[in-house]
Amino acid sequence: MQRDGTNRRIGRRKIGLRALTAAALVALVALLAACGGSSSSTSSGGAKPAASKGDIAVELPFQGLDIYAPTMAGIRAEAKVRGYNVLQGFAGGDVDKAITELTTWITQGVRGIVVLALQTNSFKPLVARAEKQGTKVVAWVNPVAGSSGTLLLDPKQAGAVVGNDAAKWIHDHLHGRAQIVLMPDLQDPGTVTRVNAALAIIKKTNPGVTVVSTQSAPLGTPDQGLQITRNVLQAHPGANVFIPVNDSVALGIDKALQEAGSNLADDYVTGFDGSKAALERMLTGKTAIKSVAAANLVEAGTQAIDLTANAIEGKQPTMATALEYLVTVDDKAAIRKFLAQYK
Repeated sequence: MQRDGTNRRIGRRKIGLRALTAAALVALVALLAACGGSSSSTSSGGAKPAASKGDIAVELPFQGLDIYAPTMAGIRAEAKVRGYNVLQGFAGGDVDKAITELTTWITQGVRGIVVLALQTNSFKPLVARAEKQGTKVVAWVNPVAGSSGTLLLDPKQAGAVVGNDAAKWIHDHLHGRAQIVLMPDLQDPGTVTRVNAALAIIKKTNPGVTVVSTQSAPLGTPDQGLQITRNVLQAHPGANVFIPVNDSVALGIDKALQEAGSNLADDYVTGFDGSKAALERMLTGKTAIKSVAAANLVEAGTQAIDLTANAIEGKQPTMATALEYLVTVDDKAAIRKFLAQYK
């Protein structure tokens, strides 16, 4: 049943809202090697194997999220199979630090680089320099012109996965009417695309929906989701469908709804990536998170190394798409399946 904001306003007066504060990035690990700012590691955690073909450097900005560990597990395992050593970056979401690390690796002459470019225009000159000297670059998610390859987590496909489920839920539970809140990272085109793809499907099925707020969640953390949602609910207490940048932010949205005294059965929160914490929350059933688009993170890490090694060795393919899969709160078997990659 669709509801107005009355019960939520009452619940919010009882509980009270804290003032909006800025969410903090997870502290970055300062591991300094001779090259400065990055660390050398293999799947065994030791020195380079004797038969190493060289270094592949990895710059992924989500170290503070639990999706990072299984991704790196896939990267390290496949690098060992293909005969490469892994250099791991620790810039986090800091673009300037990422550029510094990439510059260092390029100067060192690493064989390959896997990078998620948060600002593709800022990374283009570095990619061009790397490729000119023979360092092969594979872009993760966000394509960068001039790179040797790309591993896509197709944002439109991911958006469609949750968009179809959300559209059906809104039609069945809210009679086609909903107040929607969007929370992409407005500086990251990939997250904007997948959020908008979900919204487009929802609108096609339910023309009566309204987007009441669009907020940027660049940190992608539960705390940021919590703080943004507290503010949004003050202005739009009837907001009942939330499409955030990822399912870590979804956790914060879920907490804010519970603080506000919401009937969670009347809310639809979705997310992307399939983080451990979000899947565990869904497994309890006591949540407004109704769905996530979950990636096979180990497989994605494996693919990234395969594409990079192929580019270095003159093989194919150097392009691939890693799919995301619908996991709903009612599908306990699927939740457990994706949780297994965190063990």
